[in-house]
Amino acid sequence: MDKSQASSERDAKLTEPDFNRELTIDRDPPCRSDIRLGRAQISGYIRDFLCRCDFVYAGRSDFSELGSACIAKSIARGYITPENDSFRRLIPVGAAVVWNAYHHLPDEQTQEYLALLISFFVCAEDMFKDNNDAILAFNGLFIRRQPQRH
Repeated sequence: MDKSQASSERDAKLTEPDFNRELTIDRDPPCRSDIRLGRAQISGYIRDFLCRCDFVYAGRSDFSELGSACIAKSIARGYITPENDSFRRLIPVGAAVVWNAYHHLPDEQTQEYLALLISFFVCAEDMFKDNNDAILAFNGLFIRRQPQRH
């Protein structure tokens, strides 16, 4: 066998994976379903990971003020009414996202706006999950000020 033929065989072995060989694992994978971790263990793992990434874990977030402000604004704007209170349950989701991702923004009104916007996105996802046509038609109907399909 000449050098070029040996070289091309070696290159073929490097580029083509061998799907027929068995994979051997020295130990059980750490994500087995029989492993049960408590909250304290999970929190410890997260704190350890963030510490290794040079991040500071500030502990539990308290976004109740932001949530209350968003609820008050939603009531004032008519998003939450005595007849329809369904949007109220989604505000904590938006407030939590904004608290964790945008809490560094100095303007509280911007944080409230983002929390309400995210809450509306979650609401739309819940409402339209089986009705993709309504989602696609939403923008055109909105621009023409026509009633939505939902």
